[in-house]
Amino acid sequence: MTAREDAPPARTQLHGTRYGELLFASLEGDSITADVWTTFTLNDCPAALWDPIDAAALATERGATFGLKNGPRHWLIDELQRGSVVEDVEFAQFAGLEMVRVASVQIDLASLGSREYRPNHVDRRSLFTWNAGQRVYELVGEDGASYVMQAYSQIVDPALEEADLQSLGSRLQLPEGWRYDTRVLDENLLVDTRSVKATVIQDELQNSYCLRD
Repeated sequence: MTAREDAPPARTQLHGTRYGELLFASLEGDSITADVWTTFTLNDCPAALWDPIDAAALATERGATFGLKNGPRHWLIDELQRGSVVEDVEFAQFAGLEMVRVASVQIDLASLGSREYRPNHVDRRSLFTWNAGQRVYELVGEDGASYVMQAYSQIVDPALEEADLQSLGSRLQLPEGWRYDTRVLDENLLVDTRSVKATVIQDELQNSYCLRD
């Protein structure tokens, strides 16, 4: 493993890009802190390398409490801009698959029984952009907070495709007072978490959504 001072470059035309993540988590007080490693910017998470990975064994090697495979996923954002300052950027290979550590996420112990529709806070220091003209998919909580899907997952349903997302609401068991919406953007949609932690939730298919202003 090596450390580099330069951050991965800003990326455009991301919509549909496939990637995978590994999370190595450790217990800290009343929460779990997990380092997030991703194939994004490095490769398209080829199945021949991704599928055999044993996350639990890798976590043991790294001294973490547990490991989790999070993917494959496909971006629905169009552009990602990293913050101007990124410290301790790390690259490594896991079973031959090159990955980079990009974030740290805190998970409340109380949420481990069910992660669905529960917020997690991710220090990813990024600006996400969905371009005007793109269709977006959103969860709206009972308090009116809106979460826009940043990536769809093929973890639970390997056959899930972007074309299925328009009718996804009929498959979800939403909490009382929540709804699933979809619309085509009239203007660019930005979620800027370069200086604050992102708030991210997942549905029962492990599609990921982030809180927007």
